[in-house]
Amino acid sequence: MHRKRSPVIAVLLTLAFASQPVVVHAQAAQAFIIVSIKPHRGSGDSSDRKILPGGRFVGSNVNVRTMMRIAFSPADHTGGDSWVDSETYDIDAKVEGVDGILPEQLPQLMLSLLRDRFRLRFHRVTKDAPVY
Repeated sequence: MHRKRSPVIAVLLTLAFASQPVVVHAQAAQAFIIVSIKPHRGSGDSSDRKILPGGRFVGSNVNVRTMMRIAFSPADHTGGDSWVDSETYDIDAKVEGVDGILPEQLPQLMLSLLRDRFRLRFHRVTKDAPVY
């Protein structure tokens, strides 16, 4: 016999926690709010990426494949047109309302940037490969 107890339990838990003090934690950054992406105009320059104070990420001469590696590290990346590897960009992005970006937050932020600004879509595929 199946009994429906969950609504009563939910109400009781809600009442029990209602009397507890509320602690608010800073929300983790989910997406860059201010973003400038410009084609890189130099030639032969090395690629550079930095997380700066104030919730900023700055990249110079960065291609989309590198951004994908940041978003999906350490997964293999296949597919994409040739421009994913050949076109490079200068990026200046900022997260509002935080003092800094933690390295573990960067993959989600980069994934959001790729989806929102480059309109890229991704899917995961499991492949069998030889192991040595």
